[in-house]
Amino acid sequence: MSRTAAWKLLLAGLEHTDPLVRCDAARLLGGLGDRRAVPALIALLARDRHLTKITAVYALDAIKDPRAVPALRRLAADPGVFRFPGMHYHDMIRLAAAVALARQGDDSGVQAVNDLLRLQLLPAMLELGPAILAAPRTAAMRRLRAYVNLPFVQHFHGGRASASNRFFAVRCLAFLREPAARYLLSEDLAHFSRYVRPAAAAALLAHGPASLSAVARQAKRERTAFGRLRFSAVLHAHGSDATAAVARGLRDRDPFIRATALDTAVELQLRSLAAPATALLADADAYVRGRAAAAVPVLAARQAGALLAPLLADADPRTALEAAAALLA
Repeated sequence: MSRTAAWKLLLAGLEHTDPLVRCDAARLLGGLGDRRAVPALIALLARDRHLTKITAVYALDAIKDPRAVPALRRLAADPGVFRFPGMHYHDMIRLAAAVALARQGDDSGVQAVNDLLRLQLLPAMLELGPAILAAPRTAAMRRLRAYVNLPFVQHFHGGRASASNRFFAVRCLAFLREPAARYLLSEDLAHFSRYVRPAAAAALLAHGPASLSAVARQAKRERTAFGRLRFSAVLHAHGSDATAAVARGLRDRDPFIRATALDTAVELQLRSLAAPATALLADADAYVRGRAAAAVPVLAARQAGALLAPLLADADPRTALEAAAALLA
């Protein structure tokens, strides 16, 4: 299949009957950063009534094309989805549109969501918090950054907080360089969730190397395969070699662990693992095949055409989309 055909496959994904396939198509087009996708993504925003909207907003935020500004402004005012009290995605779509505009220096979206910002504890804002805090400190971002402050994050970090909220709170705390933030993160090194513990380790080390020994001790205590992989990735940036841990992950019986190992190999650019990683292009699990396809441009770019061609006709549409995006990448 040619690159033109791969591009058409991704655009067709935006019109698939399955909203998860539409989500993947939007996400992958955003990752490619190709402005040719902007009209199709804007059209998706206008017609879709599913959570796909939020992924299309993220894609347009990644591409940053001025043509998307009017659509994002409309979305910040009215996302066009069903609303009832506590409807998370209604608020989330509006806020995401405002963030996307603000990251382009346009504060009109922030003005449009002032009704939401008058509320003190928006759960949707917690998930957007890391992106807001990572953005440049522009005038357009000022109101959003002020909202995601330490007291706000602490509210979602308490003892009764869900693991999901705790995870997003930890990612926000990485940017809040205050002693209280470091204290909370040190507690989270031993959190019950396998997702929170390594995220807390990464956030702590973002504050500086003083916590390196504590992170290393916790890594030795880790008993879950996912946690060991993620701790190895965190420590890789501080002198440890994660290659052996990732190689074990690629051989794990659990498809989620194999997929996580693939993503970690890409994150750390472990090209020495190209052979075992690309072998998973033939994995029995569709998700693993998709993550293997996404790994090809980083780990085995020179062989991309030959490796990805079979997956472009994969029976799983989401896997085929991953292969198409990888080929274009």
